Amino acid sequence: MIYHGAVAGGAAHGTAMACGPAAAYGGRAVAGGGMAGGGTVVGGGAGGAAVGGGMGAGGVVAGGRAGAGGVVAGGGAGAGGVVVRPGVGVGGGIGGGVDPEFGVGPPGAGCAAACTTCSVASGPAVMTFVGQGEGEYITETSYKYVGKGAGIFSMVAPRKSFLPQIAALIALLVVIVLVILLWPSPATTTTTPMTTTLSTTMPTTQAPLVKKICEFWGDPHIKSFDGARLSFYGDGEFWVVKSERVKIQGVYMGTKWTHGLAATSKIVVSGSFVNNHKIVVGSLETGAITVDGQPVLAGFPSTYPLEGGGTLRYDANGELVDKADHDPSTTRIVHMDLPSGVSITVMRWENYIDFKIEMPKLGEIDGSCGNFNGRTDDDTTEKIMERIGARVADGDLLFQHRHVIAFTAEMQAMLTAQCTGTALTKAQAECSRELPAPSAASPNTMNSCLFDHCFGYNQHALRTAKTYGV
Repeated sequence: MIYHGAVAGGAAHGTAMACGPAAAYGGRAVAGGGMAGGGTVVGGGAGGAAVGGGMGAGGVVAGGRAGAGGVVAGGGAGAGGVVVRPGVGVGGGIGGGVDPEFGVGPPGAGCAAACTTCSVASGPAVMTFVGQGEGEYITETSYKYVGKGAGIFSMVAPRKSFLPQIAALIALLVVIVLVILLWPSPATTTTTPMTTTLSTTMPTTQAPLVKKICEFWGDPHIKSFDGARLSFYGDGEFWVVKSERVKIQGVYMGTKWTHGLAATSKIVVSGSFVNNHKIVVGSLETGAITVDGQPVLAGFPSTYPLEGGGTLRYDANGELVDKADHDPSTTRIVHMDLPSGVSITVMRWENYIDFKIEMPKLGEIDGSCGNFNGRTDDDTTEKIMERIGARVADGDLLFQHRHVIAFTAEMQAMLTAQCTGTALTKAQAECSRELPAPSAASPNTMNSCLFDHCFGYNQHALRTAKTYGV
C-alpha cells in the first residue's frame, strides 16, 4: 500500500505545482509561481525545483526573461526542502535576477512539488495488491468450526481412482495371453497331439448303448424289441434277428401238443460279432448243443469259452420267460454272454425252447424280433414278412439243412373256414412273392405261409385250432 499524502505549498502527489508571490517590475508582470516540470520552475524571477526523490534543487529564476536570473539553493535536503515520502518532494527557492532592460529585479519566491502517481487520496486506506516485493502485508486464510450442517465448508478427503491400476493390470494380462498364443511351438508336435486326442476322447463322448429285449415263448408268442406282440404259426426257417453283424435264425415246428401250430424248435447264432461261429441250441429232443457242428456243454452244469470272445454256460439258474408251471428239476438253461453287449438265454424243454435276446442296436436290424426302431405298428407278422420274406432264402440258411414242413388237418380246416375271399387272395399273392424258390412249389410251405398271413395277428390261434379237431 502506498500512502497518498499532502505536500507543502498546496501540491498534490502526482501533480507538479509552483507557488510564490507575484512581482511587477519595470512595467512587466512577473509570475510568482512558475511551471514545475521535473522539479524546475521558471517565471517572473521566482521559481523552485523539486525532484521526485524529495530533494529540492532550488529555484532557477529568469528575471522577466528566460535564461536570466540566479540559482538559489533551496528545497530538498538543502535550504527550504522537506522530504515527506519517497517519490514526493517539496522545495522553495528565492532568487534575484538582472534584466538588461530594466536593471536589477526584485527577488522572487517560488515553490514546487513533484509526485509519481499523480492521484489524490479520497478516503480511508484499503488493502490493495501492489506486486511482488512492493507491499508490506501478506494474506492468510483461517476456518472456524461452527457445528455439523451449520457452515458452508467441510473436510472432504480427496477421492482416489484405481482405474489406472486396473487398466494397467488388464493390459498386462492381454500381453501375457498374446505371448502364450503367439509363442511358436516345435514343428514336430503340431499335428500328433490332435490325432491322439480325437482317437482317445471320441468314444467317451458317445451316448451309452441302449439295450432292448426280445422274448419268444410257446407256439411261438413273440414280444419284439419295440414291445409289439405277434406270432408265427407256420413251419419253416425264419429270421429272428437279421443284421450285418448279428445273424440269428430259428426253426419253427408244430408239435402234437400245439395241434400242428409251430413252436420254436431250435436257434442258430452266428455273424461277425462272434467271428462267424455257429452256435446251435435246440429242445432236449433235438440233441446236443453244438459250436461249428461240434458238441459242447456235455456236462451239467458246465462252461464253454468261445474262441475269439464270449462264454457259454449251462445250468439251472435264471428267470424263465414263460411263467407256466415247470418242474424245477427239469430246468435246463443255456446262457450265452457274447461280444458287443449281446446276451442270449435259452430255456430247453422237451420238444420246444423259450428264449430271450438282450442286445443294443448293431446296425440295421429286422426279423421276427422287429426292426428296433421304437415303433410297434410295423412289427406285425405280415409287415415283417413283406420286408424280409416269409422264410429264410436258401443262400442265407445257417442250418445244415432244410426241415420237413408239416401242415396238420386242424390247420387246414381252420384255413379253409376262416381265410377266404379277399383275405385269401391277398395272402396268396404275398406268399408267392415272399417265399423263396423252390419253397413256393411245396403245398405245405405255401399253406404255412398263408396261415401266418391270415392268423399271425391272433395270439390265441391254438384255441381256435383245437375247435377244428378231426
